[in-house]
Amino acid sequence: MKKTIMFAVLFAIIVGLCTPVQAQTDTNINPLNVARAFALKTPASFQCQMAGEMLVSNSWQMMNMSFTMRGDFAITNLAINGNQIALPEPIYGIPMGDAGLMRNVWLNMNAMTKGGEYAGSGYLYLQSVSKGDSLKVVISPAEIRQEIPIDVSQYGNDLDLTIEGYNQGYGWGVTDGKFYVYMSPVGGSYHYILRRRSDGMVIGEGWLEPFHSVVTPDNAYVGFSYIGNVQGVEFTQPDGVECWASVPSISFDCSVPMNGGSNVLGKVIFADVGPGALEIVLNGEYDVYVQSATSSDGDMPLLPLKDDSTSGQYWSQTRVHTFSQNVGKVVVTIVPKPSNNVSGPWVAFHRYYGLPSHGG
Repeated sequence: MKKTIMFAVLFAIIVGLCTPVQAQTDTNINPLNVARAFALKTPASFQCQMAGEMLVSNSWQMMNMSFTMRGDFAITNLAINGNQIALPEPIYGIPMGDAGLMRNVWLNMNAMTKGGEYAGSGYLYLQSVSKGDSLKVVISPAEIRQEIPIDVSQYGNDLDLTIEGYNQGYGWGVTDGKFYVYMSPVGGSYHYILRRRSDGMVIGEGWLEPFHSVVTPDNAYVGFSYIGNVQGVEFTQPDGVECWASVPSISFDCSVPMNGGSNVLGKVIFADVGPGALEIVLNGEYDVYVQSATSSDGDMPLLPLKDDSTSGQYWSQTRVHTFSQNVGKVVVTIVPKPSNNVSGPWVAFHRYYGLPSHGG
């Protein structure tokens, strides 16, 4: 029997009565901004590199593994120490040797879109890993480039940048005399100071704002979710074909910033509706907001919705849909109303063309 090790992938996020807002002025990660990042570049597979010492026949041996993890959690294209391992079919676990033990383990993951575009990355180090352990890697969205409006043409590379309160890691560079910073679009507002490196003289300062259906089978060894509990849904039919996508038993476990200055518990879900219109249906009573995530700049505008919700003596259903087609990439926020009495509701996303099926 093959020795296996379980994995889980967590996409970087966490962290406002009113409507959802884009950015916060503290260091919490905003789930709306992370959902936008993954709506723009949705991970479909993960290129993984793993290195560590494996106990094989009572001897510690260095093992370097590379493999691809698909969106359905299956592992393909496995190579160990440069040797390709023939897999008659995808596997849901990594071989662990006869002792089922590794030490000094590094795991690096790059998230990739269907088109092969880089979508994010993360890494993990553990001193010891045993068979049956779960390795959880935090994946941050791909960085975006922002120009800092300061003329640096006279300083060359004699520059040093400090971004206060930002813990995600960042990069910077100079192109044609313009200074650019590269940050993960996790939300928030961060103060920066640009100095001359040679003597510490302040050249300038200001503020930066990055950004002004996934269910794991019970028997899968490998799965992924989004940290902060943001979720994605995917329409399985090609553009132009009406399609439903559903999420059973959602939990309201996202801390959603609202423009009244508070945070409320809700659910943040991203989807790509493409050229169609979007209808959302839930059992129970909820406030539903749909924001366009097609642009990576500025606020995410709210899309107007038609409310066709209905209720009876012992039941209620929330049903809303967009007025227009060509909705594109969206971030959907669902917040239970005080009158809601449904626990663990289902939510259905309906991509359609023309009128919604119920004729609203």
